[in-house]
Amino acid sequence: MNTIKNIIPVVIGEMAKKRPQEIDLSQLWGRIAGSPKGSRAAQMKEGRLTVLVDSSARKMQLFRKKDQLLEQLQNKIPTIKTIYFKVGSV
Repeated sequence: MNTIKNIIPVVIGEMAKKRPQEIDLSQLWGRIAGSPKGSRAAQMKEGRLTVLVDSSARKMQLFRKKDQLLEQLQNKIPTIKTIYFKVGSV
């Protein structure tokens, strides 16, 4: 029988493996977006990258560059199929 003492290190290890991917995605967004001020990569789910932006004006600015940004992202992470820009807390 597994005890909590034995399970916790396994769970923490699995969580640690997932965390660097999020950091890499955030760093990649920063490099590709150029000036990521006012935007951040929030989550990647089922091939859709959600990017939070601080205003509708920034959303439009990035939306105009969506195809270019998507192409550059796909060169690094081919599983990204689309980018969704959402106004929210950055």
